[in-house]
Amino acid sequence: NRAKSLRIFQKVFILLQQSNIIKVPTELFGGLFVCGSYEEILKSKKHFHFIGIGGSGMFPLVQILHQKGCYITGSDNNKTDTVEYERNVLGIPVHIGHDPANLSGADCVIYTAAISKENPELKAAFHSGALVLERAKMLGLISQGYHNAICISGTHGKTTTSAMITQILLGAGLDPSVIIGGKLPLLQGSGRVGESDLMVCEACEFHDHFLELSSDISVILNIDADHLEYFGTLENIIRSFHRFATQTSRTLIVNGDDENTKKDVTGNIIEITKQIVANEVGGAFGLTGRDRAELYKAQAVAAHSYLVS
Repeated sequence: NRAKSLRIFQKVFILLQQSNIIKVPTELFGGLFVCGSYEEILKSKKHFHFIGIGGSGMFPLVQILHQKGCYITGSDNNKTDTVEYERNVLGIPVHIGHDPANLSGADCVIYTAAISKENPELKAAFHSGALVLERAKMLGLISQGYHNAICISGTHGKTTTSAMITQILLGAGLDPSVIIGGKLPLLQGSGRVGESDLMVCEACEFHDHFLELSSDISVILNIDADHLEYFGTLENIIRSFHRFATQTSRTLIVNGDDENTKKDVTGNIIEITKQIVANEVGGAFGLTGRDRAELYKAQAVAAHSYLVS
């Protein structure tokens, strides 16, 4: 599948870099091809620095890495309630304002898409020798570590639905890891590390960030015209959600009452289900040709896709 292929490519790329066969600046890929897996990062990196640490998308990553015992520092332009919580409750040193000096000692730097490439701290990070990752890349790496990653997407209602699923799973004693875009009182924040292989993750379409995720169970709530400064047209947004659907490894749940969802996702549900079956079964057992065609015929109609009306 995509995650496994990416990990193989990463290892090949690292070997090429180490042997001096190829030299490509880290900033060209935002650290994507030279970072290894999430677990490898946790083992090899000692100091994580967040540029824009007070952002709603950064906070759950901060909480998760903090719970993993990582040493964290950060910077932000604003002294928000989140920054105060990170400072006073989590004990994280947070600098107000961006300055290259804030990076001192960091060997992994995580930044948000909202940070300009001309930001002096980010520019210094790219030249520091540290691993530099955009937030969505780091989230994608984290999701690879779970065999039951539930990723909730949609233009509207992602945070609410993710919070409801989290509340239900915690109430059932299933101990999920969680990354959502809003603060949930039960979590005292927006992220947590569980002991199970179950993960609840809000999957945001902004700049195609949800395509970085390794989703086992994908939910599509609705599709609407948003982030047009990036997508340009509604049709491009629908195509992006279609890609998200086909990258799912096991189960797809979509809102059959949403018109824009029906235009492409539900309209191609058999094709999408074929891809999901291929991701889960064909990839695992190496089925090809006639055997895979028979598998599609048997399972494509409803085995792994659900329209909820």
